[in-house]
Amino acid sequence: RGWGGAPTRRGAPRYTAATDDRRRGARWGAGGRPARDVWGGALPAEEAVPLQASLAGYLAYEGSAKTFAAFLDGFKPGENEDRRTTDQALESANTTYDALDGRWRAWAAQQR
Repeated sequence: RGWGGAPTRRGAPRYTAATDDRRRGARWGAGGRPARDVWGGALPAEEAVPLQASLAGYLAYEGSAKTFAAFLDGFKPGENEDRRTTDQALESANTTYDALDGRWRAWAAQQR
């Protein structure tokens, strides 16, 4: 589930749990849950898990592969850094939560 749920949902579209998560992700994602809240810990687990899978699925499979690779690479700590934030990873991919939000929500609305 979450990040790991993205390939499961894509690889097993008829699997009941994957279908349920896809529907919840579509409903809550299209319903106005901002991407920042999905990864920011602002949502209850019941909502966060399918939304995290939905957002990860969008980035990995529907967005630009180049952007996704840069996003993941953006989490690698630099010199004198213990870790990097999601904001920093998005910046590395030349995008922002705001830019990602509209594209992801439009995509999520079609995943019903």
